[in-house]
Amino acid sequence: MTSTFIRYIAVLYFQIIPFSANLRGCNLSSLNGSPSTVLYVPSLIGEERKLELTSSTFSYLPELKTYGLSFGYKHVAVSLSFVGDSSINEKIYSIGATRKKSIIDLGFSINLCEKQYCQFSKQELSLNIAVSKYSEGVLFGTGFQHSWNSKETSSMLFASFSEEWGVTYFDLMVSQGDRIFSVAQDLYLLPFVVLSFGMSQNPNTYFASISFRNYIKPSLSFRFLENLGYINSSGIEYTF
Repeated sequence: MTSTFIRYIAVLYFQIIPFSANLRGCNLSSLNGSPSTVLYVPSLIGEERKLELTSSTFSYLPELKTYGLSFGYKHVAVSLSFVGDSSINEKIYSIGATRKKSIIDLGFSINLCEKQYCQFSKQELSLNIAVSKYSEGVLFGTGFQHSWNSKETSSMLFASFSEEWGVTYFDLMVSQGDRIFSVAQDLYLLPFVVLSFGMSQNPNTYFASISFRNYIKPSLSFRFLENLGYINSSGIEYTF
């Protein structure tokens, strides 16, 4: 019963579980250009044709798994995600697009979440709207999510700053009165290697990863959640 309860709580907080190995800590703005951003910040969906695969394991719940498959092309993306095990899980289906409006990018996506908790199951539909702008190495914007079933609304502010040696990310998410502040840093090492690290609050999480900048981009990341343990994520993004 205790293990079932812990798995149930872990799945309820799927927002902190990395669906993408490209995610830097909890900084959703770091998914800029990746197709999996359709789940969170649809205004950052890129133009290039990309396929992304990712999976995660948890030291504190070995039976709990996450898998993600995302595809994007010409500012339109679709994503399928799974978190849980055979009896307690969530499946998320998402589709969205970005459109240029004057000097900003406006994105929207629709997420369908199917929840199964042992003998209980339900579906939730939510809408994401995001606005972003990129200018001279600075990306900033805001996003909102509204659930039609629970009527809950969450919001976020984000900004990133690009330099020759890397990218710095700042994100603030607010959901039902809870605030999550995240900061992450990319460091470019050698021609194609990226070393990343960061932290976030609520819950306190520490992050490190290594990835590559190329048309084939493998990534490996590690997150430590206080009082819980490690989340290991691996994935690959292919641009073709």
